[in-house]
Amino acid sequence: NKEAETLLEKYKENLADARRQANELLAEGKVAGDSIRMEIEEKARGEAQSIIERARAEIERERDAAIAEIKRESVDLALSAATRLIQENLDQEKDRALVERYLAEMGGVGGEG
Repeated sequence: NKEAETLLEKYKENLADARRQANELLAEGKVAGDSIRMEIEEKARGEAQSIIERARAEIERERDAAIAEIKRESVDLALSAATRLIQENLDQEKDRALVERYLAEMGGVGGEG
């Protein structure tokens, strides 16, 4: 009977020790899991921030390129319009001079006749 009690007591101690070790392992696992989770979250935040910064830089480059292209096109359009206006003015002036010269010649012929 004494031997059975000793064995039972030893069993209870072993069981309590096993439970304590299991609880310690669970606690260590939780701490390790939390640490890994935090590392993963921090890495993900860093990567997300890098992606955002790269996207912002790309958007800014695209915007600057678009603005530069619009400026180039505006200059081209302005030059084209100015060239056309100058050509039209010169043509009108030439036409006017031709008509005036013709009228002057006609007036000279009519005045002499």
